[in-house]
Amino acid sequence: MIVPDSFNLKYIDKESISQYHKKMATAYADTSKSLRWCPAADCEYAAEVASMAARSIECYCGWMYCFKCGLEDHRPCDCDVAKEWTKKDEGGGANAKWLLTYTKDCPKCKRAIEKNQGCNFMKCRHPGCEFEFCWLCLADWKTHNDHFKCNKYDNLSKEEKSKLDDEKSKERQELQKYAFYYERFMNNNLAIQSVNKIMKAIRKEEKDLALNLMLTLTQLEFLREACQVLRNSKRILKWSYGYGFYLSNELQRNLYEIIQEKLDMYSSELHVLLEKKYEECKTNIGDFTSFKENVQASVYKCKSSSETFLEKMEEFENMMLEEQVKTAGRQDSKDSDGKANAIPDSKDKNGGKNKKSGGIFSKLLPK
Repeated sequence: MIVPDSFNLKYIDKESISQYHKKMATAYADTSKSLRWCPAADCEYAAEVASMAARSIECYCGWMYCFKCGLEDHRPCDCDVAKEWTKKDEGGGANAKWLLTYTKDCPKCKRAIEKNQGCNFMKCRHPGCEFEFCWLCLADWKTHNDHFKCNKYDNLSKEEKSKLDDEKSKERQELQKYAFYYERFMNNNLAIQSVNKIMKAIRKEEKDLALNLMLTLTQLEFLREACQVLRNSKRILKWSYGYGFYLSNELQRNLYEIIQEKLDMYSSELHVLLEKKYEECKTNIGDFTSFKENVQASVYKCKSSSETFLEKMEEFENMMLEEQVKTAGRQDSKDSDGKANAIPDSKDKNGGKNKKSGGIFSKLLPK
């Protein structure tokens, strides 16, 4: 039995009507596949889309998130990569740092070993190894004559050093790789927090600034836009390191690093302008005008680089996906016919080639 709202409202006092409507809206949003609440703290907005596809949503509160998984906007990562990186990130950064700082690989079996006593004599406890070596120089203890003089950087012979480098533990290499990307991921996360503080300070003093420089609030809107563009660029950079950690294709990695470098450079330039130069020109209209021109030029470069980075990564993902489909088709044809046959591109009714739609993310939804 369905009870209409008109019936319920007869028995609800006026003070509770707004609360009733709010709970009904919440219940509807919680059960709808086309609606998702903004995950930002204390935000009461929800976004509605036509499908559950992965796409970036910019809420009225300013938070950007992925509609499909609910995580922070994680472009250029897809949802699976973002979840995997987030899972790896939970405690992983501290663990990687600790392992790199306080452990070394056994020169023989390559297992990580912790030094928990004072002297430099070490004995690997791994079953089947039990290799004895010096903690400082990693040389075989049996041939290690200068027990207490391991202060020379080049203590090992070139042959021994080359051998150790060639046999370096893959596990430690993976940890070092993770530590590299994790450090830069967190550095951009801190940069986002810094931008949020700058935005808060600008909002707090913009009325006084407008009075001092004899400007309107509209003429100061470029500052808010610059902060939003910078925050978005830093967010893309942040997640680009999670994306880069899992990249294995060398061609894609080269393209990724070239475009990422430009975005990093332009966003750093804008960050310096807003954090340092802004404070220096707040009292002089001439300096402020010059500052505004520099900021607007930097904003343009940041926006262009961000868009280019996401577009190129998506194009490459689609290209790789199409290549995988073609390769799989050739393999199926080879299995059925006994030889490889070329697979022509499929065409639509108008004679045009069908292209893979979608990609990592669809277009941003308009507000």
